Amino acid sequence: MGEYLDRIVDILNEFNIKHIISIDDDWGKRNLNIELKVDLYEFIDQHLIEVNDEEQITIENEGISTLEELLVNNSEVIEKLKTKIRDIINSTEEREVSIQSLQEILEKIDEKDTGIKIEKYYSTEINFNDYGENCLFILDKNMGGKETDVVVDSILEINKSSKNRNDLIIVYSNELTEDYDSQSSKLDYLKKKEKKEKEEINELDLLLISYQIWGIEKTGDPYKLIESINETLLKSAFGNSLHRIIRTKIFIENNTYNELLQIDTDRFFSLANDSLIEGDTILQSLERVFFAMKNRNLYMNSDETYHDSLKNLNTYEKMKIKEIIAKTSSYKNYRKEELIKTLQSSQQDNLSSFSVIDYNINKVYGDVSTGDLFVIKRQSNYECGILITQACDCVIRIPANDIQEIKRKAENMKLLILEMEKIPNPVTVKYASDIQQKLPEYIWPINIDRDNYILKPTKEIYRLPSYILDLCSLNKEGQACINFDMNEVLKFKSYHSSKYFETLKERYYGDEFKHEGRKISDIIYSKIEEYISSELASTIEEVDNEIFDATISLKYGVDFKGDKFEIIRIGRVELARTLKIIQNYASYLSVPGTERVNFIN
Repeated sequence: MGEYLDRIVDILNEFNIKHIISIDDDWGKRNLNIELKVDLYEFIDQHLIEVNDEEQITIENEGISTLEELLVNNSEVIEKLKTKIRDIINSTEEREVSIQSLQEILEKIDEKDTGIKIEKYYSTEINFNDYGENCLFILDKNMGGKETDVVVDSILEINKSSKNRNDLIIVYSNELTEDYDSQSSKLDYLKKKEKKEKEEINELDLLLISYQIWGIEKTGDPYKLIESINETLLKSAFGNSLHRIIRTKIFIENNTYNELLQIDTDRFFSLANDSLIEGDTILQSLERVFFAMKNRNLYMNSDETYHDSLKNLNTYEKMKIKEIIAKTSSYKNYRKEELIKTLQSSQQDNLSSFSVIDYNINKVYGDVSTGDLFVIKRQSNYECGILITQACDCVIRIPANDIQEIKRKAENMKLLILEMEKIPNPVTVKYASDIQQKLPEYIWPINIDRDNYILKPTKEIYRLPSYILDLCSLNKEGQACINFDMNEVLKFKSYHSSKYFETLKERYYGDEFKHEGRKISDIIYSKIEEYISSELASTIEEVDNEIFDATISLKYGVDFKGDKFEIIRIGRVELARTLKIIQNYASYLSVPGTERVNFIN
């Protein structure tokens, strides 16, 4: 028990807990037969009975010192107090062994001289505002009987009173059931609660307390209980910090939108000036304004409690890592096991993929830029390429002083070829071992056609005319198709892009493009035309289209069929990963090869 007790005290000190407050109706039940001549104040303290100022003055004035003297006194002022005491005296229920186990642990914490004040109440009718320092609340779920679940109400009251506190909460109850088993079951439990008291509870306040509900099943075994408290305290610290941080983030977000509404529309109209000069869309300018306002709001409105929550989250992390290290015999094996779990989980949950790549870029017809990821078919083989041309060279804008001239600097785009490797299911130990060291250099997991891939950078650079990759920004599928709905495209494009794309088809996919594709087929067809029968003519015309596709494919090095290049933009890789890949490639180029130096003996 000593090891767990020391750790509990460490956790309480780390999270600056100054009060432990247990609320359980079992504290009102008696331990032994009550002697009426017992000292009144000892009885009041033992049974956690609240005495108001008026009652206190009457007791002193009447000279009441024992329990018996109180009960025979006829003063109306102390009548309610007498009723409370009679309820306890007349109770035939003794305290459950589970509350005695908790009592034993609380006494041992008290013996540690931590300076933490321990309080026990058998009623929820306490004023949480009385506490100015961080508290650990230990709540009974069913105060007053199985049908009365007071946990949610108690936590909501605690939250209202704790704007300047970072409290921890544990539910200690016989009636935990499956409600607290997981985050989803907690949310279901809270939604049921919301339906019962719809008009009284704010939905967001209600659902966010799912991070604050951590339960321990009541037990008469103090050794089992102290182990459970040890484990649950750290979870509670994590959940409370997360609850605080998310609440602040939501507040900042809402506050930012409210401020946005206050901005004069003339200022928004002026954002078009930025678009004219920089070449981006007004939506991008709006995002920059919103981002700046949100940062300012966070700076101005994040209080000390929020920063304490950030510190507490870091404290949780460090304590959890210490716990892991204590249980881990081989760090190498631990890393491998965790990698297998991560790779395996990516097969079931695609959230990790969305942290790596923005798949929305095609839906808004975003112009191609650095970090765009493409699947390319060359000579019937599929591979991936990431655009590594500098972002400033990709932007379509007015390059100099001529407002009529709109173009981009990069006429040819550079793609770094990536080897595609499908993540196996299940993930084997051998597979994890083989890729473990190089994994930080890879892009993963990337979802392509419902399968997850690891993309491994090669040293091969593939160059393509920018006007081919531009086709991928002209439909929601990211497909490089030479036939596109210009009216729909222009609705999403900036002023500069609109001007640029208005003539794209005319400049690059008009008669000259068709002529290039027909060169070989026209020569073949003209040479054999006089020798073939009319029956064969139609067959050769069908072959003619295949020759056209093959000619275009040879010219650009990308498979072409019908009206499509076999290139699809998947999305845009996050900037940090893109820059790391570019840096690794630049590092590779900067290391010159040298001949071996031979020494003369």
